[in-house]
Amino acid sequence: MRTQIIDLLTQLGAALPPGFAFNKAGTAYEALVALSVAYQFKSPYYRTTVEVCDHTGTPASHFVIRQSPGKIHPATANAPRPGFIRLTFHGRRVKRVYEIHNSVQFEGRSGSNHEQDVSVVAQKTGDDLRNLPGGGRPSGKDLKVAVECKDIPKGAGVGIARGSVGNAFDLSPKRSRGGSYKQAFSKTRMFAVAVLGGMSVGGTRVLDYYGISVYANANPTTPGPHPLIVDVAARIHEDMKR
Repeated sequence: MRTQIIDLLTQLGAALPPGFAFNKAGTAYEALVALSVAYQFKSPYYRTTVEVCDHTGTPASHFVIRQSPGKIHPATANAPRPGFIRLTFHGRRVKRVYEIHNSVQFEGRSGSNHEQDVSVVAQKTGDDLRNLPGGGRPSGKDLKVAVECKDIPKGAGVGIARGSVGNAFDLSPKRSRGGSYKQAFSKTRMFAVAVLGGMSVGGTRVLDYYGISVYANANPTTPGPHPLIVDVAARIHEDMKR
């Protein structure tokens, strides 16, 4: 995956920092998915400018990838800190700016923090947190799209699906009076699970029932845009155009 990540960064006008090493395969998979989605926006169809940024929001030649779950750091923090990818949509009547992050923790309505392997938030959310003295964690209502990335070549089962449903339940902004849910999460389609291997029948059934998209055998290194990447980019693009 490292080779593919380096190639994608080159296409985006950046590189890994000198001597950078991934501490686990799962982190590399997250980075591969995030960068593949960003590269999809290079197509003129999306009318979007793609920029690799450092933790302050300044375009950077080196991309520091987050290696462990955490918050969005303040702009005043000493470098190097994890960066992000900025997407600037140039619509006919609107200009919107979003950010793609990896391994950022979001606060659920229960008060617990949930790591989102790949997440998308509005630039205002990122700026507000970067301007805080200690940075901070976004909340579920700030989440535009989230992808859970499972680097499990042998496949995932219903246990992974259960965790994904709990994650979506605590973070989804779709709720009725009193905080209970009257429907699945299909109205938002903001949550997805990507598995490097397969997904069991039981796991797929659970995720489908709650409107969480599942992508088995999701390896973006295969020739041509993977459905995972195309679909996630489409969701982001639709939200940008609103």
